[in-house]
Amino acid sequence: MMTPELHSQTLQSQRFEALYHLTQMDTSDLTAIKTFALEAAVQATQSRIGYIYFLNEDETTLTLHAWSASVMPECRVAEPASDYPIAHTGLWGEAVRQRKPIITNDYKAESPFKKGLPNGHVDLQRHMNLPIFDQGRVVMVAGVANKQDHYDDEDIRHLTLLMEGLWSILARVKANESLRANELSMRSFYEDSPANYQSLDKEGRFRDINPAWVATFGYSREETIGRKFSDLMTEVSQDLVVDRFTGLKKHGKLNDADFEIIHKDGHTLLVTLNGRVSYDTQGKFQHTNCILTDVTEARRDEALLRQSEEANRLLSMQFQSLLDSITDRIVMLDRNLRIVWTNQKETPLREPFKVNPIGHLCYEILLGQPEPCSDCPVNRALESGQIEELERLNSDGRTWSMRAFPIFDERGEVVNVVEIGQDISDSIKLREEIGRTAQLASIGELSAGVAHEINNPINGVINYAQLIKNSVAPETREHDLSERIIKEGDRVARIVKQLLFIARDDRSDNLPVNLCDVLADTLMLVGSQFSNEGVDLEVKLDENLPLINGHAQQLQQLFLNLLSNARYALNQRFPQDNPNKRLEIEIRLTESEHGPELFVRFYDRGGGIPAELLQKVLQPFVTSKPSNEGTGLGLSISNDIVKKHGGSLHINSNEGVDTELLIRFPVVEEQV
Repeated sequence: MMTPELHSQTLQSQRFEALYHLTQMDTSDLTAIKTFALEAAVQATQSRIGYIYFLNEDETTLTLHAWSASVMPECRVAEPASDYPIAHTGLWGEAVRQRKPIITNDYKAESPFKKGLPNGHVDLQRHMNLPIFDQGRVVMVAGVANKQDHYDDEDIRHLTLLMEGLWSILARVKANESLRANELSMRSFYEDSPANYQSLDKEGRFRDINPAWVATFGYSREETIGRKFSDLMTEVSQDLVVDRFTGLKKHGKLNDADFEIIHKDGHTLLVTLNGRVSYDTQGKFQHTNCILTDVTEARRDEALLRQSEEANRLLSMQFQSLLDSITDRIVMLDRNLRIVWTNQKETPLREPFKVNPIGHLCYEILLGQPEPCSDCPVNRALESGQIEELERLNSDGRTWSMRAFPIFDERGEVVNVVEIGQDISDSIKLREEIGRTAQLASIGELSAGVAHEINNPINGVINYAQLIKNSVAPETREHDLSERIIKEGDRVARIVKQLLFIARDDRSDNLPVNLCDVLADTLMLVGSQFSNEGVDLEVKLDENLPLINGHAQQLQQLFLNLLSNARYALNQRFPQDNPNKRLEIEIRLTESEHGPELFVRFYDRGGGIPAELLQKVLQPFVTSKPSNEGTGLGLSISNDIVKKHGGSLHINSNEGVDTELLIRFPVVEEQV
């Protein structure tokens, strides 16, 4: 029988053999290395199973990298995971949390750290796991289980040495791969870089050039290496290079030095050189690293630009004065939609920009938007090369007519666009007012005609019913029916009277009006519709409300519009009876900074107003209804009526949820 000392020596020998074998393995197969190290750890600790997990950089998640081969046939976990958050692990995560080896020689015993095993997991009797550190950070967790005897410090030592050896190999492989990647990246930069690179020795002779340098200056590598840099220069630059190369070696760098280099075909190139010196480990000069930039075309363009600027300065001043006198906004934009020029200087007719607009993006400085307009006429002009137009409604409610005129260069390409903006809000408002007046006149004429046609026959019906009533006994069926005919006829007559009242063009002065009476008269016109369609009316009126100055006819039209909109919205959302199919109307007295006011509230749980229409729904011809069900004038007319009565109208709405209209009217100072 083997003694404990001999057994320990045998395990130590096995560990050394495993470590030696690890160092000799092919590093291109990391999976084989990890598998071998794990099986060696299982054997060295006399365990039946083992595992290796790697830890992420913030030590929060374990990722499985190897299981011992013996455990796979016994594992019956339905869907084993590969990533485990440390916060969710039980006893086996304590090695990370406590940052030390953890031994559990009785896995069945109760422990506050245990969270149980998943169904089908291999049965555990004993367990040991430990963390592997790299510069103070836990990088790996290795574990073994089901040793026949208890785990002890000797097992910790065997497992730690094997796993540290494994991690050392893995880290070395990773470092070598990173080094190779850096070498490839530098070589790719050298070969594929568009920058003209050259390296000179301490005598100023070429020791290296890259392909971009060859393409720019025309000399091959064979013609250049070993040759002096000054040999390629003009006489003027040959005198300069001696002084500047000396300064480069002395100071270790040279910035923006201009030289003239003669191309192989004979023409001269103006270049700007930026260089640095490389030193050896003793700080001695090795060679230079220089980048040369061909600035020949740029300097020629600069000279031409200076000439043209002087010639155009006077003409520009003359045109600026002329264009500044135009009240329309004129801006010139480049292809990136940046403002190049504008006539928007401060004049008595317009406000100046808050900041100088030149160089700013037009949609930021003019509209306060982070992106261009979806149908930008300038972008369309840049693409089409034609004049493009657009009418745009700004967030302030003003409408602008935008026209974009492309400007072409000598090659026929669009280089700039001139955009002329004209505020046409007043013109549109006048046009809409004319259209609305004509439409309202037609509605009034139609209402008067219909009312007249109904009035005559209904009076005849009432008279005939009265004759029948007078000619029969009081308790008869005919007498009862006659009374009903007379009652309903009177109701029709009252409705006709209200229609005539609405159609009449009332140009009289404002008079004290009881707002509750106006609401009651309006509800008499439409109350039956609400009842027939299952809409509940909940009306709350304060007692002894004061009067307001106004036109009863216009106020009735206001209430009719609001009732019609609420009824439509409720029917759209609730075609059948529903507890929420209800309109709440409230009139009460409130106090404001302007004095006492009547507060009117209409609230319904209909479909609400879409968010994109909420800011402009009070404008004429804006509606969310289909074209055959609404004109878009109801709320616009209502808003005008409220304003004419010195009040205010505000709308709160959540699309698909509810709508609340809030109206305030000033009360009559001296009540009648």
